[in-house]
Amino acid sequence: MLPIQYLELRKSRKLGEVLNLTFQYLRENSRTLIKSLLYIAGPSILLTGALSGTYLFGISSALGLRTIVSPFVGMVLGIVLGLITSMLVQGITNQHVRLYLERNGGEITVDDIWRAIKSDFGRMFAINLCVGLVVGLAFFLYAIALAASDPGIRFLAFVVVMCPLIYISVPLAFTIPASIQERLSVSESFARGFALVRKNWWNCLGVAAALGGVGFVISMVFLVPMLMLIALSDIFNGTTDPERFSVLYAVCAILAMTLSYLVSLLPTLGVVLQYHNLVEKMDAVGILARIATIGRQDNEPEHHSFLS
Repeated sequence: MLPIQYLELRKSRKLGEVLNLTFQYLRENSRTLIKSLLYIAGPSILLTGALSGTYLFGISSALGLRTIVSPFVGMVLGIVLGLITSMLVQGITNQHVRLYLERNGGEITVDDIWRAIKSDFGRMFAINLCVGLVVGLAFFLYAIALAASDPGIRFLAFVVVMCPLIYISVPLAFTIPASIQERLSVSESFARGFALVRKNWWNCLGVAAALGGVGFVISMVFLVPMLMLIALSDIFNGTTDPERFSVLYAVCAILAMTLSYLVSLLPTLGVVLQYHNLVEKMDAVGILARIATIGRQDNEPEHHSFLS
C-alpha cells in the first residue's frame, strides 16, 4: 500500500516546517510504524513496563514478585530492557525513514524493518554504549559534587560537567541517524553528528524540545489516572484494603511506561527528519539528486510514432 503523498524529506526546511513534516510523516506512515513497534519492540516494551512499574515504584510486594526476584535484580533488568527498548524504537524509526527514501515512498513491511535492524544492531549498540558511558560518567561526577557542602563546588560542577553535557547531548542525538542513514561506522557517526549540528545547535534543540514537549503532554494524559490512584490509596489506606490499590497502581504504572515508549516515537522521528534537513543544508543531496534526474530525462531519446 503506497502512501497518500510522497514526502520529499531531502529538502531544506525551517523549524516549523520540520515539525509539520514530522506529524505529516507519522500520520501517513502510522500503520507500518505502529505495527513494527508492536511486533518488534512490543515484547520488550511490555517487559520493561512490567519490571520498571513494579520495582522502581516499590510495589513489587503487592504482586508477590519479591519472592521470585530481588528488588535490585528486578530494577537492573528493567533498566537493561529499557535501553534495549530505546534502541529498538530508534532502529524502527531510522530504518523506516531510510527505506522510505530508498523506495521513494513504496511499501515497507515489518520484515523489511526487522532485517535492517538486525544488520545494524551492532553499530547501534556500540553508539548507545558510548553515549551511555559519557552520560553516566557526567552524572556520577556531578553527584559527587552535590555531596559537597560548599555551594561554590556545586555551581562549579554544574558549569564544568553538566553544561558541556547539555551541549554535546544535541549532536549525540544525531549519531544513530548518521550511522543508519549513511551507513557510517561508529567513529564516523560521531564525527558526522557534531559536524551537522555545529552551526544549527539551537535549531536542533528546538525540534527536540518541541516534539519532546508534545510527547510529555500526551504521556501526562495517561499518568494523571495513576496519580489519582496514588491519592486514593493514601486517602483510603486506613479503611480500604491497600493491596487492591497497590495492584491498580502497578497496572496503571505498567500502562503508563508502556505508552511512554510509544510516545517517544514522535521526538525520535523528528530527530531523523531534522537530520535530513541538516544534510540538505550542508551537502544539498536532494537538489543534486533532482538535477541528476532532470539530466537523465533530457538525455532519454524521443520516441516518435509512425502515425505522426
